[in-house]
Amino acid sequence: MAQGKLIDGNLTALATLSGGAWSGSWPLNNLKDESNYVGAPARCTDCTSLANSQFEILLPEPRLVSVMALLFHTMSLGALYRVKASSEDSTQNYVANSNALVHNTTWQMYSVATGFASDWWGYVENDPAVVAPDGAVSALKVVPLATSGASAGLVLRNNAMAAVTLGQPYKPSWWVYYPAGPALTFAVNNDLNAGVAFNVLPSPLWQRIPFSTFTKTGGASFYDLEVVLYPSGAVPTNPAYPFWVWGPQLEPGSAMTSYYPNPAGLAASTRPAGYMDSWQTYDLNTDWQYVFPSIFDPLDLEFGVENFITGTVASAEIDLIKRHRPIIFPEVLARRIRIELDDRANPAGFFDVGGCWVGGGFSPAVNFERGRDLSVMPRDVVDEAPSGRLFAEERDPRRKLEISYQMLTDPEMRRFVDAGLRARTTRTVLFLPDTDDEAQLIREFFPAVFEQPPGGKLFYPGLNSTALTLKEILA
Repeated sequence: MAQGKLIDGNLTALATLSGGAWSGSWPLNNLKDESNYVGAPARCTDCTSLANSQFEILLPEPRLVSVMALLFHTMSLGALYRVKASSEDSTQNYVANSNALVHNTTWQMYSVATGFASDWWGYVENDPAVVAPDGAVSALKVVPLATSGASAGLVLRNNAMAAVTLGQPYKPSWWVYYPAGPALTFAVNNDLNAGVAFNVLPSPLWQRIPFSTFTKTGGASFYDLEVVLYPSGAVPTNPAYPFWVWGPQLEPGSAMTSYYPNPAGLAASTRPAGYMDSWQTYDLNTDWQYVFPSIFDPLDLEFGVENFITGTVASAEIDLIKRHRPIIFPEVLARRIRIELDDRANPAGFFDVGGCWVGGGFSPAVNFERGRDLSVMPRDVVDEAPSGRLFAEERDPRRKLEISYQMLTDPEMRRFVDAGLRARTTRTVLFLPDTDDEAQLIREFFPAVFEQPPGGKLFYPGLNSTALTLKEILA
């Protein structure tokens, strides 16, 4: 039996959602709204196409995740899902010139002493002896040569910007390989905004160098990579220390992300829809799984019933087991997550998803005590006529789960207290009693609120205790 896991924060709330075909009235962003799962879901308007019945989650930064959950969905019994995830996320590169350009008109050397272009101080070549970060033997080698009368040298390369938006922040970055020599100072300047210098120390590995974020405000569409080759007053000897550069990237936003090459040149390069399929590797790529898995042993079912072979819930009772799908996978560092849904056999031609949760969860070292209490709280309204006849308004019952922990360390107990302070009695939390037993998990899993936020009893480190009472959210 696996440890019980509590998830008290939804990473989807801070994420950017995109992809698929979703209703304008019930948009994809409704997946982040916890206030009305059933009344305001996200609706996939065309589930007959796999390209339309998927969506991607872009987190603000890479996070460790191991749990997803689709809440209050209306997918059919035959629906399937698959999850892909990667710590990489870059989708665009606005550098317009090709990485293969190698000529002395692109690279220039300046004298810091005079501030003007001097005679060429070196040369540039494709070096087949150095493997570029993409595995190709095409790294660009810059070899500055000694010159007299100058205290330092500057190497400059212009990089054209394509299709940039005024007022939008952009982040430039480069790969640099500098195995030996004094510290180099790299900086980026564009036509209006000067960048902050970034010192590069020698390293036997390629280094990804992030430069200052700038906001495009007008002027020419280019930015410059500047390299101060030697500190002021240090006249270089011949030959100077070479360095290698590769893969300029200019991307929207203020953070450096994964590198996406733009070899074609002369236009911004953007990954097409479904670009994750073109990645060489995934950090997570699950098999197709049933949204409604087997939850019954055939020996527990009457021979010949509809679900005797499959062990799934019967179609007539599809709402008996609430329409929530917890998705458990090995912990992975991810920033971009895509969930693909295959419900092409849905007779309605569309489906809804009320909410989507992504998180890592928290499990103490010692599991909860035996004897957790799962109860069903009736909500039917029953009235009696003078004749004794009963009139009833049937309502879905609410489940309640009570769990206690008895052997918590001080940090573990405080983690539960923090969860109570964070979620209060109004915000959604998820609890997974046993992630190893999918059949039982499907039956016991539900979004909930704390009936009473968990506190703690401090006995001794490793012997502290707390109790959770979770009340099901029904809409």
